[in-house]
Amino acid sequence: MQRPEESSPDVVEAMSWAMGEPTGGVRGNSLSPVPGSADSVGDCGGDGRAAVVPFSPIPPSPACCNAIRTLGQPCLCVLVNGPPVTGVDRNMAMQLPDKCSANFESCADAAVFMLENRCKTTIWPGILAGAGKPQLMNGGLVLNPGQTISINAPTGWSGRMWGRTECSFDQSGRGYCATGDCGSGMEQCAGTGGAPPATLAEFTLDSPLDFYDISLVDGFNVPVSIVPSGGSGDCRPVRCLEDLNRRCPSGLQVTRNRRVVACKSACLAFNQPEYCCTGAYNSPRTCKPSVYSRVFKDSCPAAYSYAYDDSTSIVTCQGADYSISFCTDQATVFTLQNRCTETLWPEILAKPGITGDPQVKHGDIKLNQGQTVSITAPTSWWGQVWARTECSSDKAGRLNCATGDCGGSIEECGRPDRTPPPTTAANFLLNESMAMDYYSINLLAGFNIPISIVPSGGSGDCRPISCLTDLDTRCPSALQVRSNGRVVACKSACLAFDQPEYCCTGAYESPDACKPSSYSQIFKDSCPSAFTYPRDDSSGDAAVFTMQNRCTTKIWPGIAGPPVQPELPDNGVALSPSQTINISAPAGWAGEVWARTGCSFDNGGGVNCTSGNCDGGVEECGGTSGGPPPATFAIFMLDDQVDSYAVDLISGFNVPISIVPSGGSGDCKPVRCLTDLNMHCPSKLQVRRNGRVVACKSACSAFNRPEDCCTGDYDNPKACKPSSYSKFFKDSCPSAYSYPYDDSTSLFTCKGADYLISFC
Repeated sequence: MQRPEESSPDVVEAMSWAMGEPTGGVRGNSLSPVPGSADSVGDCGGDGRAAVVPFSPIPPSPACCNAIRTLGQPCLCVLVNGPPVTGVDRNMAMQLPDKCSANFESCADAAVFMLENRCKTTIWPGILAGAGKPQLMNGGLVLNPGQTISINAPTGWSGRMWGRTECSFDQSGRGYCATGDCGSGMEQCAGTGGAPPATLAEFTLDSPLDFYDISLVDGFNVPVSIVPSGGSGDCRPVRCLEDLNRRCPSGLQVTRNRRVVACKSACLAFNQPEYCCTGAYNSPRTCKPSVYSRVFKDSCPAAYSYAYDDSTSIVTCQGADYSISFCTDQATVFTLQNRCTETLWPEILAKPGITGDPQVKHGDIKLNQGQTVSITAPTSWWGQVWARTECSSDKAGRLNCATGDCGGSIEECGRPDRTPPPTTAANFLLNESMAMDYYSINLLAGFNIPISIVPSGGSGDCRPISCLTDLDTRCPSALQVRSNGRVVACKSACLAFDQPEYCCTGAYESPDACKPSSYSQIFKDSCPSAFTYPRDDSSGDAAVFTMQNRCTTKIWPGIAGPPVQPELPDNGVALSPSQTINISAPAGWAGEVWARTGCSFDNGGGVNCTSGNCDGGVEECGGTSGGPPPATFAIFMLDDQVDSYAVDLISGFNVPISIVPSGGSGDCKPVRCLTDLNMHCPSKLQVRRNGRVVACKSACSAFNRPEDCCTGDYDNPKACKPSSYSKFFKDSCPSAYSYPYDDSTSLFTCKGADYLISFC
């Protein structure tokens, strides 16, 4: 029997050995001792029989579950409720004298796929697994505009996803799609692939890295993007954001009702060896890009445009989850309007440091008074918009401007290192993974013209912000920039004097040390919603918590700590399955987030939850009133220097939880406790409701002993050690706090991040 290199102890932990005729074996190798047993488990020997030794079943860890999946060999039994392995089904396995089992659904998954429909119409994503892999969602689902769904994929999964469009299904679920139809005649593809042309998102997980790509080899139907989160390695976003149907060559078009609904590849359209890389063209040396594949490649540089387009099109990552968005090219349109009495030359600059953020290509933008231009920006874009004024060009076409000059041509600035000061800048962070846009007006380097930002068509806070006062008319003389005897711009104090107290550097780096100056106060009085100095945190929040319900039932998240914005409604907040809410936390916030389950509310304001109830049984969990144990807590301490965060099981467990930082710098590791500990909770720790285990106490909560609570004589790390109960928690959730002094592996840090908190 071939065993993976890392087969002990986790593989042993989950094994049960069957008597029978294995197809092969390895002599002389013995597995590691089973925890809790003095014996060793024998191998599948050459005599065709498997040794059976007594041991007690133990709760499987995520690594154990993954090891079971990895082995898949003749001596192996099965996962309870999982697929049979080599002919040994569940009933046969349960008749064995010695057995260990792990519920298939409770095992740690390789990845979470979050599918999001950003199209204006409903789509029907199709999913086709690779050979021998489980069909996720039975191969199909429906997503309305703006809807998101999360799908768990097991270790080693491979397959493809695509969007089906313009589908029509009757009440029995039978129907047809205009593009991407899988031929099953049903809403779920159930193991059949989509008919080309269709844009494909392709994945191979844990080989040992994840491999992913967007493929246009068979054509295009809708824009698609893949954005990893929480992984390590290359992990670049891959996007095909342009609607290729709008520029599809006539020979490749698929039309319906006189509209182009899809665009074939040249191989699909003409079936010629030179396009399909077959016959004499079946190697990278002989099969080259065609004029047709270049249309695809020019629009979607990161996607496969023909069969041997490997060098720029396949990306790897390890340990990530993935957001797959359809129609992401519609994320944001910037409409630039000149309300000044003079001509402006607007410029857009993508900020460096965000992987995959391209420059927004816009060509020549020259706006006369009253003129408007619209520019589409991709999702997850980060950059600034500003205006150049009083520009003139020389005979060579080089542009020289009184303010905002970047040394570029009349067409574009190119890619300067930063926005040329002093200018009034509009900052944007279009964050696909959090599904939130962030925007601000920035006067940190100074001011040149009034500016306003007015969101349109979004959801959430979406306040207009503006700086409409002409600060040039009241600019202190020491900050003035003059041209032809006029003040044309106003520097910030940092730009003018380059002193630590104005720039918030050196000894003035912290929020406590860096305060508004008389100069920044002039800016703030005129433009209250703009950033006026580096520590002007009143203009923004320290972090955004995105809470997401991945459970199959409704939950009621609770928050304990100083107030957050927006305030939760009087009955807390309810999250239905797949629903998401965004909460802004101010600088310096410290608190905890948890989920209440099985809640019911009465007319008098009382609440009863099966787990995580707020102290006092009140509807709103605000203030410092936390949830009574046992509950799984996500704890945070936000600071301008560095944030600290952890998953806390010190009081017990009620639902799986994960914390994934986004957009920060530093360590910023994801923290997850994904195993459902209620399924394996020791009997003395169980909290039961209606015959079910709804939560699992910690030993401290259950027994209130100093050695479990790290109190009294045990109130230091040397005296307070892990117990058999805390080890049960730690084995299942290695990165979570399992007892009070479990700091070395459980506390994580990040700087300047937002946080995705997922339940289940």
